[in-house]
Amino acid sequence: MYLYENNPELYARDILLSLNLTPPVDIFKVCETYDLKVNYENIKSAEALLIVSKGKKNIIINNRKILYIPRQRFSIAHEVGHFFIPWHSNMCT
Repeated sequence: MYLYENNPELYARDILLSLNLTPPVDIFKVCETYDLKVNYENIKSAEALLIVSKGKKNIIINNRKILYIPRQRFSIAHEVGHFFIPWHSNMCT
């Protein structure tokens, strides 16, 4: 993965190319490939979170706030973006 300053779209393109994916993308396959576990929990503060700690990578979806399945997939993809973008990595730990 290359360092693209302030251009998340280029990171997304790299991920698609490296996994040989074409739209529509199965975001769960991307999570599986990068060992990102998706959990559904009742959390108070956010719609979704990415937590990377002690070698574990978890995306938590607030199943109280996000009931619409397409919105859940969007939120998962958004958190995957945080995982890959280097200037967001300090937010994930």
